[in-house]
Amino acid sequence: MRLTWTDNALDEEQFELQRGVFGQQLHTIDTVDANTIEYVDTLGANVDVFNYRVRAMNAHGNSGWSNVAEADYRYCSNGAVPICLANLWIYEVDPPTGSNYEVRRRIATVEYPDGVDYYLVVQDSGAGWGFTDTLYYWRNFESGLYQDDFPLDDSPAEALLRYPSSPSFWNFDGDSMLVTTSSITIDVGDTTYTNVRVYQRFDRGTNRSLKYYLRPNDVGIIMEEQIIGGAVDTRRILVSRDIRN
Repeated sequence: MRLTWTDNALDEEQFELQRGVFGQQLHTIDTVDANTIEYVDTLGANVDVFNYRVRAMNAHGNSGWSNVAEADYRYCSNGAVPICLANLWIYEVDPPTGSNYEVRRRIATVEYPDGVDYYLVVQDSGAGWGFTDTLYYWRNFESGLYQDDFPLDDSPAEALLRYPSSPSFWNFDGDSMLVTTSSITIDVGDTTYTNVRVYQRFDRGTNRSLKYYLRPNDVGIIMEEQIIGGAVDTRRILVSRDIRN
């Protein structure tokens, strides 16, 4: 949880921060240096509604407490794709050859590089979901869904799907990304989805591309199509989901 405040004091030596579960007593969690105006409270899996307040301190005494700020911490990242710990999406894959099969995409854990929460996405398949084939990190920002490699390193995450304020063209991991449709209604399996945004990722140097069909905010990616030479080669459709946002 990132806290910010306005420094109105002229001679503070430090700031004292307090936190408490909503409806319960507040307790001091930390002090920070003078002129500090933000603090990252790493709450981990402590999902709850919290109250926060801050005051300035020096050798002569303390200021009054700030107003109490309420924060509803759900260990989630809302935006283009609804992300919470234990969220999962199950897709049916229709490959170019062989039988259809299912894959599961789930939010497994969270890490905090530079105080920002990045959620580990695990994609697995097979009997009992015993085969893990993909790991990466997701995080929603104001400009869309960002993705980073596993394991995390110092390289910045890149925008995979820009929403809502997006240019129509950008680059992701060396590939060209394009918004092809801003809002359509589409049937996927037995479900009709409205307000679907379509993106296409072009693999540079090949005749392959990947289409993402996104129902933003409350569902996420409802379908993906791998296209080779202008024809759909593999299709992945959402068949069930468990969203906790």
